[in-house]
Amino acid sequence: MKSFTQIVLPLVIVMALIGGVTFLAHYAGSQPRTNKRPTVVEDDAASEARDLVEVGAADEEDGPAIVLAELHRPGQQYCWLKNVSSAPLELTLKGKSTDCERVAAITLNAEQWQELNRQAARLGVAWVGESWQHPVNLLTATANGWAMTESAWFNHQRPQTFDEPSAKALRVPAGSPEQPAFAVVRLDWTGAEPGPSLVRAEFWVAREHGPRQRKTVERKVAVLPAIQAAPGWAQFKDLTGRGQRETVSYTCWSPTRGNLRLQARDARDHAAFACVVEPLTEVECRNVAQDQKSPVRSGCRVYVSVTESESLDLGPFSREIVLRGEADDTPVIVRAYGVVRGPVKVGTPAEPDVIDLGNFPTRKGVSRSVPVVLQGSDGKVTVDSWSPDYLGVKLDARPAEPDAQRWELTVAVPGGAAVGKLPPASTVFLKVHGATPRRLRIPVLGQGTQ
Repeated sequence: MKSFTQIVLPLVIVMALIGGVTFLAHYAGSQPRTNKRPTVVEDDAASEARDLVEVGAADEEDGPAIVLAELHRPGQQYCWLKNVSSAPLELTLKGKSTDCERVAAITLNAEQWQELNRQAARLGVAWVGESWQHPVNLLTATANGWAMTESAWFNHQRPQTFDEPSAKALRVPAGSPEQPAFAVVRLDWTGAEPGPSLVRAEFWVAREHGPRQRKTVERKVAVLPAIQAAPGWAQFKDLTGRGQRETVSYTCWSPTRGNLRLQARDARDHAAFACVVEPLTEVECRNVAQDQKSPVRSGCRVYVSVTESESLDLGPFSREIVLRGEADDTPVIVRAYGVVRGPVKVGTPAEPDVIDLGNFPTRKGVSRSVPVVLQGSDGKVTVDSWSPDYLGVKLDARPAEPDAQRWELTVAVPGGAAVGKLPPASTVFLKVHGATPRRLRIPVLGQGTQ
């Protein structure tokens, strides 16, 4: 049997080792730890710093919204950071997205916030939630009748601009959950490029000598043309008789404007063309939104009419219809095509009304002839003009028939003259002589290749 010493001594040694380890652990835990840099607390960290601020935006009661912005127009949206802590906070810019051109911010302490709400209440403004933008948007008058827009109101507060991350900190006053203070942040963008973007700014938020927290304010922005139209082109029925009137229509809408005001006109103000604009009803706007898969706040229907008269050339025509909203809007162009029929037929049944030279080697050039037929035995047809100047144009008479006169029209492009597609205005004009002389327009198509 083992002696008492053999049994007890190992137990004593083990207990001593356990006690020593426990002492060392308690001693180490009692010593202060120093950090060489402030603690960074992420948005989803469980920490006291998480409750320093709350982040929001004016229209997020039902979840984040996509801001619809206009192409080629600078825009801005507002977000807020709400200080619910009992100490002032310092707000510094960590960085911003490439789509965000500028970041600026102002502060409102609890008293200023309450005063803003009192002024809104005096104006009879009813608003929901804690969105600062509602009273600012609607605060358009004071006792002396002075009006101020949202942007002007913000600028009147002398905002601090964060041109770069090294910009000085913005001090946000102390607040509490019951009486918070606010940093109102404006995010600016240029609207230079269409499409979706994320306009975002990241901030460091910290108490004095306390841990700092990263907070992000952002808006999803869809940059869209202010005015859109469909279809892009329309075809009139053929005009065959004096005074005949034909009409095509275009649907126009705005994804950003609640009351689209539109003017429409023929680009060359030709007297034979007339434009009428009629607003769409709410039901029609909903139908357009569904058909076009596009947001529609308001819209119009544009009717373009043409009346056959001597002021029009015979043959095919193409017109640009200019749609313009406000004075500084970029106009939207839609096209209208048609044909004015007369006593002269040009081309073949397979290729009527035009001269299509097809693809041809630039070095060699090309030539093509088409028939020209004038119905009746009276009158004649001659060459009037052509464009571009380098075209070779010749009209040769062919044997006449009892009820028609015939010619052969030849159009040539000399070697080396045309590289690529012929100019859009490439045309031959014939003069149709008779009781009422008129020009006949014949488009010339083709492309020179190497």
